[in-house]
Amino acid sequence: MDLVAALEAGAVADYSAAAASTEATGTVDASSAEALRRHALRDFPLCSRYLYDALTRNHHLKHSGRQQLTLFLKDIGVPIEDTTTRLRQEFGRGGISADKFEKDYAYNIRHAYGRAGGCKNYTAWSCVQCVARMPGAGEFHGCPFRHLSGLPEEGRSPSQTSPMLVSRLREYYGLPLPVAESIAQIAAEGHYQRACARTFEATHQGTSNGSEAAMAPTSVRAPLALALQRAQTTSRTQSGPASYSKAWLRTT
Repeated sequence: MDLVAALEAGAVADYSAAAASTEATGTVDASSAEALRRHALRDFPLCSRYLYDALTRNHHLKHSGRQQLTLFLKDIGVPIEDTTTRLRQEFGRGGISADKFEKDYAYNIRHAYGRAGGCKNYTAWSCVQCVARMPGAGEFHGCPFRHLSGLPEEGRSPSQTSPMLVSRLREYYGLPLPVAESIAQIAAEGHYQRACARTFEATHQGTSNGSEAAMAPTSVRAPLALALQRAQTTSRTQSGPASYSKAWLRTT
């Protein structure tokens, strides 16, 4: 069964164990930090990559967007301190003072990480949750394969692909135009998870051992494992989530 068929059949396994194994054995040289950063961003699924892009472009995310991105970062192993620092940096570029950030936004990060309120162990949004939560004006949460494609009730027919979705796929993942258009066509037909799987396949071809191709794009910890695998060296100066989060913090 291929990846897409497995996704559609609900048979994709949780790859947390694979990610944990990589964290334990993978090593990242300090000189590989930039490569790790690039891999990390490329390995983000479109929903998280779209949110990250909105954060760095607008220096702000509304509540649902912050929640979705924060829970994703939590589940791939980025420490709460690094997530808080990164969001504070971007919000600061948008004119939010450190005091205002602490007062209005920091609590929600602590709550998402289970450090405040009921101290629950929240998990990242599932694909079903992302698809169901349509963003409003100025919002970027949810599933971009759905809301960038346009809904049938909005007048877009299944034969019409979204230029905006094609543009994002090319910008974020460097996909050739025909590949991006074929993925957008799948999304236009309402097969959002299938489009996500095809994007993953298109960006993870040609692996030597097949380990990357074995990971589902919707496995929330896959980005960590994949980024570490591709930036791996024989040096042991840095390893695991710490190096991943440091590379993410260095992103501008």
